[in-house]
Amino acid sequence: MSAFTSLQWVHTVSVQPFQGAGSFGDVWGTAQDVPCFLADGATLVRNSNGDEVVSQSRVFADASNIDLFPAGSKVTVNAGTAAERVARVIVALNHDSGSLRMGGVLEAHLT
Repeated sequence: MSAFTSLQWVHTVSVQPFQGAGSFGDVWGTAQDVPCFLADGATLVRNSNGDEVVSQSRVFADASNIDLFPAGSKVTVNAGTAAERVARVIVALNHDSGSLRMGGVLEAHLT
């Protein structure tokens, strides 16, 4: 059970999970739609190497989707609008409620 209800997931993003580098370049999985809340706005974050990177958007979704958001994944935001763009995952965080048993939320920072 999540502390968030489906009513709070008012957006949808399409995610292609990064699977690694192959002999012909980077490889991504099949695109999957994820209900979420999308928040635009520049934020300074650290990537997996510890470098400071500017995040242009954040995606909040049910924590059960955390495996879809490894660093480097492609995320299409604002699909079908003039603001549509493909961003990359900088870092994804799992906010677990622990002993509160309210479920968890993932927060993915995007380029």
